[in-house]
Amino acid sequence: MLIRSLALGLALTAPAFAAPSARASAWGELPAPSDSTTAAFKNRGKSPWEWPLYVPYAAINYPLRWIREGVGQGVIWADRKDLLRHINIVPVPKGVVPSIAYNQQEGLALGLNLYLPLGDDANPSRIRGMYSTQRWQKYTAGAIFNKDGKWSMQVGVGYRLRPNLEFYGVGPGTSEDGLAYYKDERAWAGLNVRRRLTEHNYFALAGVYSTIDARQPDHGFYPSLRELYGTSVPGYGQRSDGVMARIAWFFASTRKEGNPDRGTVAGVTVGGFVATDKDDISFTAYRFELQQFVPLWHSNRALALRGYFNFIDDTGSQPIPFQRMFINEVPDMFRGFDSGRWRDLGITGVNIEYRFPFAADRKDGGFGIDTVLLADIGQVFSEKAEIAVDNLTYSYGFGFRAFMNGLYIGTAEFVWGDGGIQFRLSTKQLFQYSRNVLFQGREESLIH
Repeated sequence: MLIRSLALGLALTAPAFAAPSARASAWGELPAPSDSTTAAFKNRGKSPWEWPLYVPYAAINYPLRWIREGVGQGVIWADRKDLLRHINIVPVPKGVVPSIAYNQQEGLALGLNLYLPLGDDANPSRIRGMYSTQRWQKYTAGAIFNKDGKWSMQVGVGYRLRPNLEFYGVGPGTSEDGLAYYKDERAWAGLNVRRRLTEHNYFALAGVYSTIDARQPDHGFYPSLRELYGTSVPGYGQRSDGVMARIAWFFASTRKEGNPDRGTVAGVTVGGFVATDKDDISFTAYRFELQQFVPLWHSNRALALRGYFNFIDDTGSQPIPFQRMFINEVPDMFRGFDSGRWRDLGITGVNIEYRFPFAADRKDGGFGIDTVLLADIGQVFSEKAEIAVDNLTYSYGFGFRAFMNGLYIGTAEFVWGDGGIQFRLSTKQLFQYSRNVLFQGREESLIH
């Protein structure tokens, strides 16, 4: 009897909960159920007007997507199995690292790099040799002592031969019709002492002796510089010997050494060159550089910006040899042109790269490949008044950057410019190039 009374009482209080038109919630009353329904179909059919647009899109997009997925899974599998580390494709404290490069002048180049610690990992050394199908050669040796200490020192020596280097004249107004060839042979030896000021700042003092010989090209490359220009080019057929002493300040706040996604790199270098032969040749060289890395939109996507301004102030009584002038080569490249296409006492430009993942193992220290959209704008000049929009060169392209353990490995690039289409394989990058130039054998920034 008691149970029946309780059940009757509950039934009398139940209508407030049973009425479908007055459902309560924490946000107020819910609307009554509707007899209409809406649905979004995932695989709806396409309208007739969509097919002309969809077919070319699918023909390009799907193969690229399948390639990317396939390469991506292959990269992850190989990296997890440590296959990539077994062939030493990145600098290591001890071991042999192969290298490969290609451009239209040099041809295909193969090289070996031997890394050996001198006592311990704080004193790394590097010996490198490279030879190309166009008989370009480069042999260097370098060492760093007390690498991460407050004081550190670098030493380096090297030899480089380019038997078919191009010459188009001097200045921003040269034309393709002025192409001639010459042999460039050079050697150098130097010492650099660096003092760390703060976590991100340091200054350096360096002294470098270099010799550069410019003479007739190898057989099969014509016209030679002598045939086309006669004796009008200062330094041709002669050897330029001299000593460069310079002081530099650098700032670097990037978190990664070779593949940063944020941070700033800046540098100012002033150097004085004096000829050690009978010629009265001397000059002061100035280099200014600023790099900025900006993360964009998602993780692992970055915009890399680099601006530079370099020039030579002649202080001697004789003209500066043409082989001591700035040319568009690493790190100051106009990538839509052959190296040596532009040459003068000054060079300035901007490099732009947007980097985003193509295929990568995103675990710590993983191997990866980034896609790069790139552009270069710049020019050479003899006087600052020559810097003008009409004299600028433009290059556009795309490429792929490989990296591991946060270190840069190499680049494959396809670039368009007024000089045509350039394809380039390289283990050198334009960004963060100025680190350890003697150790790396990067004489391009040491001879002027």
